[in-house]
Amino acid sequence: MEDPMTNCLVPHSLCMRPTICEYCQQPETRYVTISHLFGIIGCAAHYPWALRDCRAYMHVNGMVLLKDARKIEGVSSVLEELIGKNNLFHVKRTSGDIETGWTVVDEAYEYPSLQSFDGKWAVYVSNTKVRKFLPLEEFVTHGDLSGESVAQAIAILDKGVYLPEYTKQCSLAMEANHVTEHPCVGTAMMPNGTLVRVIVPQGGQVHMEDWPPLPPSPL
Repeated sequence: MEDPMTNCLVPHSLCMRPTICEYCQQPETRYVTISHLFGIIGCAAHYPWALRDCRAYMHVNGMVLLKDARKIEGVSSVLEELIGKNNLFHVKRTSGDIETGWTVVDEAYEYPSLQSFDGKWAVYVSNTKVRKFLPLEEFVTHGDLSGESVAQAIAILDKGVYLPEYTKQCSLAMEANHVTEHPCVGTAMMPNGTLVRVIVPQGGQVHMEDWPPLPPSPL
């Protein structure tokens, strides 16, 4: 019987990883991602485990994928109304100016589209030049959404869209495990402070990466 203590994993960068199941090392794989090249690799049998562990990670870190949130009653109605007002809803800039011409970022490349910052849920929006997280409550302030519907959505998000997966993971392990790093891969810091994965010639010191970087706070 497999030891569940070794079968709960922490999501990580998928760049320069062997294409094998990270639970059983089989070559037939499926990818579960939280954002671009960040997640867990599993086989057909362990795909549900990868999905569980990625969702548990998102629960702990206050993240929700837009595609999942749009399936949750009480949250989907708010998001559909907001998406229906793409280019029309109002966004306050740091300068104090109020603009339209913004849209909800559908399945964000860098980060999950819904995230909690200091207990406030925000949605990722873009005007094609700038991307930022905007607290859901601001859409009430500017009259784009009703306060009652947003309060209901926030209450559901606070309870935890991925709470079942987190609870399941907790029942299996005291702490999720990190995937063993490949001996010829390390990390390097770019001039802008971004950590990237690199080939380490002839082995060398390997460091655990902190990738992707934490998302920007709402602006």
